[in-house]
Amino acid sequence: MTYKVLALKWRPNNFDQIIGQQHITKALKNAIKFNRISHAFTFSGPRGVGKTTTARILAKELNSVDDINSSFDIIEMDAASNRGIDEIRSLRENVSIAPAHGQYKIYIIDEVHMLTKEAFNALLKTLEEPPEHVVFILATTDAYKMPATILSRTQRYDFRRLSIDDIKKQLMIILQSENKNFNNDSLGLIARKADGSMRDALGYLDQVINYCEDSIDLNEIQNVLGVISDSSYLELFDAICNKDINNVIKIMNNSINVGGVSVINFISDFNIFLRQILYCMIGKKNSDNMIDVWIKNNKNIGELDVIRIMELLMKLENKIKFIDHPDLALELLMIKLCKLDNVIEISEIIKQLNHNDENINRLIDDSSNAIDKGAANDNVVSEQNNINKSIDGSNDAINSSIEDILDDNIKNTSDDNASDIVVSENNNLKNLNDKNIDNILDATHTDQQNDDKVKIDAIKINEKLNDIIDFIDDKNSKTAGFMGDIEILDVNDTDIKIKINNISKFLYDTLLKDIPLIKDAFNRCLNTDHNIIIIKGTEIPQNIDKEKKIKVDKEHPLFMDALEKFEGKIIK
Repeated sequence: MTYKVLALKWRPNNFDQIIGQQHITKALKNAIKFNRISHAFTFSGPRGVGKTTTARILAKELNSVDDINSSFDIIEMDAASNRGIDEIRSLRENVSIAPAHGQYKIYIIDEVHMLTKEAFNALLKTLEEPPEHVVFILATTDAYKMPATILSRTQRYDFRRLSIDDIKKQLMIILQSENKNFNNDSLGLIARKADGSMRDALGYLDQVINYCEDSIDLNEIQNVLGVISDSSYLELFDAICNKDINNVIKIMNNSINVGGVSVINFISDFNIFLRQILYCMIGKKNSDNMIDVWIKNNKNIGELDVIRIMELLMKLENKIKFIDHPDLALELLMIKLCKLDNVIEISEIIKQLNHNDENINRLIDDSSNAIDKGAANDNVVSEQNNINKSIDGSNDAINSSIEDILDDNIKNTSDDNASDIVVSENNNLKNLNDKNIDNILDATHTDQQNDDKVKIDAIKINEKLNDIIDFIDDKNSKTAGFMGDIEILDVNDTDIKIKINNISKFLYDTLLKDIPLIKDAFNRCLNTDHNIIIIKGTEIPQNIDKEKKIKVDKEHPLFMDALEKFEGKIIK
């Protein structure tokens, strides 16, 4: 007997065998039960999740047949290879023919988004006025490529990616039926590699069985599929958190150079693993006890630390295809991750500030009580002065410490996360007090603008003159062209007086009409609020004295030579 691959051997034959699409199978079963059958369906979703299989099962249920290959009333069509208008015209001619045996004539069109525009237009006419005995089932992985006029005339069902647990359960059933030994970790690797596709998972399982024969081993799966186990990723993450650069580079090189894992897959899978850790940290249940144990033993690592690492990995993943040496880029990123400090939220800083303030107040109260009791007045006064000096000194240290902290962390904080400012943990934080809270909060608002008007003078205006002209040019290029020769005459608290040279009276009058635009440009670029007064300067000369021009020309040393050579003469 010819061997059948697992994807065909274990292909579902009824709605109950379809995995992970209960929201669709239940709706279709009820539609058949209550005889509410639409004339057209659209099945959309990722590859390998059961679109075509569901279409075939629906066709069998509608016509009550066991094998659609033996039915003349069920026609399967691949739009990728039959995408032209001629094929659709032939289909339109055949839809008018009544079914031979079944109740419906059913057309299953796979990869329907591959049809040409003309073919879609031809199909649209049939969908607008379908015969009662015809049912269309359109399957596609890219529903957005289909015309909206087609989608609006069909019942659309969106298929979902299968979860890792659903894939693992099905693989377990298959392996038990095939009498193969396995462990849960190995099935988890296959399910993760399949990325939500049951067909891909069965293809990988076929490959693994051929390699491992009777017993499926975790290490052998890693070699066959080029994937890394969760335990290896956990070891890598632990080394990053402990800032163990040597171990980080060792694990990474073993995975890429020895294990043969591509850099892009390494980054992608590591991010998926970090997502599991993040879910566990925020309280979501996880099937991997190994991760739960690690989190309990590493309380110093928080959600923000994991998020920051994931963001850096995703940035590199987007850029990796443009880099000539991706392995080198990954090494540099891993070293950078080891150098990152843990992060602390503003609320935690404020708590530490309040705690430090309480300690200082307690010292002051103790010294005040000693004064009230009359004990060693001179010494107490001296102690009080020392406390005040230490507080003043600590304030200076605090201010410089805060500036350093904020400079380092605001640079490392992305614009997307500006609302969730985090500050690197620093030993100087224990010296902070309430007086510096405002400084911290002011520094974290990166988009804050200074409302105070800038004191300006002619030098300041000349420095910003190009920006002012550019601003005017964006609004009105003609007005900007008239302001080519500007001279700043006077600047006071309310007015800016400028002179425009080399401008005719007509252009000057035109320019005065645009005073509001010019005022807006000056005030925006200078961050001020002044009135603009324009004075007309020198006027463009309209006529040139021809006699003077000729006189100047005669004085040129080449003039007479040219006149003699070309036998010319001066008319006037």
